[in-house]
Amino acid sequence: MKFKTQNVALVLCLTAIMAGCSKAPSDAPPLGEVEGVVTLDGAPVEGATIIFEPTTKGAASSGVTDSAGKYKLAYGSNSTGAAIGEHVVRITTMNADQPTEKLHPFYHARSKLKATVNEGKNTIDFPLEKAPKP
Repeated sequence: MKFKTQNVALVLCLTAIMAGCSKAPSDAPPLGEVEGVVTLDGAPVEGATIIFEPTTKGAASSGVTDSAGKYKLAYGSNSTGAAIGEHVVRITTMNADQPTEKLHPFYHARSKLKATVNEGKNTIDFPLEKAPKP
């Protein structure tokens, strides 16, 4: 995909969401620890930003995948995890160093991904496909 105005808007939106995650721990809702692996057609996705946006209360949580595609979510700058409950999940590979998106818009701008975070430890993997089914 080419670098488009909508992609710039997406990056700015995701940056704003992540900046909003800096709530103090005392303001945090109950959290569950979340980690997992992001793959694309079976291969690990390195350097992807993954954002869990609660569908009810709480701020978004985010993380970045490592070379093995592994991520761990942070809630703000002082807490790990994500708010307990249902989330819309957005995964993007686009950033200042990577101006083109490698993933289908179903995984970020028009995300169809959802996840439920429970109390305690959660392992939530995302086996993505280059050509997802609508």
